Amino acid sequence: MDTENYWKRRTSRRKVLAGFSALASAPVVASIVGCGGDDDDDDTSGGSTTSGTPQSSNTTTAATPKTGGTIQTTIIGDPPTLDPFLNLSYRSQGVASFVYSRLFQIDTGPNIEPGDLRVSPDVAASSEQPDKMQFTVKLNPGVKWQNVAPVNGRPFTSADVKYSFERFMAKSPNRTALSPVTSLETPDDHTVIFKTSMPMAPLAFYLASPTHLYLMPREVIEADGDASKRMIGTGPLILEEYQPSAIFKWKKNPDYHVAGQPYVDGATWIIIADTATATANLRSGKLDIAGIPSADLDSMKQANKNMTVVPFTGFTCNSLWFDITKPPFNDIRVRQAASMAIDRKGLVDAAYNGKGAIQNIVPAGYSAWTLPVDDPKMGDSKQYLEHNVKKAKELLASAGHTGGLTTTLSGTTGYGATNNQVMELLAEMLKEANFNITLNMKEYAAHIATTFVGKFDGMAGGVGSTFFEPDDMFTSLYFSTSPRRNTLVNDPKADALILKQRQELDVNARKEVINEMQRYFAEQAYLPPLAAGTSFVGIHPWLKNVYPKATGAYDSSWIAKAWLDRS
Repeated sequence: MDTENYWKRRTSRRKVLAGFSALASAPVVASIVGCGGDDDDDDTSGGSTTSGTPQSSNTTTAATPKTGGTIQTTIIGDPPTLDPFLNLSYRSQGVASFVYSRLFQIDTGPNIEPGDLRVSPDVAASSEQPDKMQFTVKLNPGVKWQNVAPVNGRPFTSADVKYSFERFMAKSPNRTALSPVTSLETPDDHTVIFKTSMPMAPLAFYLASPTHLYLMPREVIEADGDASKRMIGTGPLILEEYQPSAIFKWKKNPDYHVAGQPYVDGATWIIIADTATATANLRSGKLDIAGIPSADLDSMKQANKNMTVVPFTGFTCNSLWFDITKPPFNDIRVRQAASMAIDRKGLVDAAYNGKGAIQNIVPAGYSAWTLPVDDPKMGDSKQYLEHNVKKAKELLASAGHTGGLTTTLSGTTGYGATNNQVMELLAEMLKEANFNITLNMKEYAAHIATTFVGKFDGMAGGVGSTFFEPDDMFTSLYFSTSPRRNTLVNDPKADALILKQRQELDVNARKEVINEMQRYFAEQAYLPPLAAGTSFVGIHPWLKNVYPKATGAYDSSWIAKAWLDRS
């Protein structure tokens, strides 16, 4: 087969709609951005700093913020639940970050790149680490709950952190990340002491992550059973109205703990399922900020010459995954064959208009941690991430499937046209290597409840989980006790490597362990990586102090520092 011409023919026959990395290849979301903030150069992320495309600012730090107005944003669909501890979806996390605070937050500013995930205080005032297994946080004494019943603006205390942490550890699918925390002590109302069973390099980051410890009020949970009916936090906005499949409306929290913020009166999150419609609304100015499919970049720039467009590569683990608990995918040769059947450059060219990156086990967005596939440090493991149909067929035959292997490839239509195309291309690639594929595309909620958490037959693929720290990715997807293992992998060597990198506080030494993990997991092919597209975010010139982050649709806390100038 002439692969090069094959991809040229496929690309010419298909309309390429893409541009989002899978962080939101999915959503055309305005909440794929971060907030403006200080540009302190101290990296407190435990080595989680990554580099990306330098941002051009759509404001100046000398400008005086104006108050008032409503920011118009968008998302592709409803969150499965409003409670961020009960679901993995970016939609639930994105909603939560309007309302709930965290101890720390992902820092942003004109000189901080989208992939740089350093942290800064949110409701914390300061922190210190007196030894390798203790982390002490002092709380800002001026924080109050939103003035909504049943909390009615009462002071926020360390007891609220303890309650939230205990509920997170009992309920959240992400709880494995914080499992080394053995106790949380609250010696007074404004001190929280985390004690751990081992040194924990990414702990500060986890307390800032938009997928982990949101701070939630005991009163609401005890009255309602969870937080799926009411959202009351200490964050910058108060939820005013939610009409499923239509709109979220938020108003400013006048008691927010940062003086003067938020600057806007509120925000409207419009639910727009159709990418073309969302793009048209951005082009016309009905949306202040949104993602831009790469196919529409030129026309968008022509129509809006003063629009700021920021590109970056995300952190989503786009991959194949398997039911490895039984044949045929408990055989490493079958998994390796599937990995070698993937033409990753072909995916970049055909699905992402050539604007993207071939992925290793650690996604390309983690530029401080990923090992490029063609790096000599990959050694012999490189072969399992290279497109080699001949070798894939040989491996499949050696595993006893000389006549091919009939199986199902599951995915979801919920991530939009780009992911749909990736899945179709993936099925074609696998067929070239003698996998007889039936494509099974589910709607989003069904996919999240089943395939995404390992409840499927055969293989699955496409947009995977998004993580903002390598430890979170490895722990969630590979650690034997994680509830998030969509392959149900149980590998003692994997567990040992995960614990080794987690406890290594020296950044360079930790990187060497993570390099070893990328070689090992590429060979084992538990979750063969695919490719990622480049994300593009468009910001109209009247929306100020907004800087897109690779945390994307998971984190809407940028709204606190944004302001509007339509004069």
